[in-house]
Amino acid sequence: MPRLILARHPRPVDRWKGVCYGYTDIEVEELTAQEQQALNRIAKSVGRVYSSDLSRARVPAERAARSARKPCVLDARLREINMGAWEGKPWTDRKST
Repeated sequence: MPRLILARHPRPVDRWKGVCYGYTDIEVEELTAQEQQALNRIAKSVGRVYSSDLSRARVPAERAARSARKPCVLDARLREINMGAWEGKPWTDRKST
C-alpha cells in the first residue's frame, strides 16, 4: 500500500510572522540538526520525496532526499493557497467583509 507522510516547512523568520504568505517565497528558520535528521529518516522510509517548489519546503526536502538517496520531485501544485489581495500583508490588515 502506498505510504504518505506529510511534513510542514520550517517556521518563518520573524519578519514574516503574522503575514499571509501562501505563494510568496519567504525566508524561514533553518531546521535544527535534530529536525533535519528526523526528516532524513522519514525520507529513507518512502520511495520518493515530493515538495512544493518554494524554497521554504524545497530546501529541507532536497536535503532529506539527497541524504536518503531518493528522488525529490518538485511540484508547484503543492504550494500553499494563494492569498490573493492578502498575499504579503499582515493578518491584522484584513478588513472584515
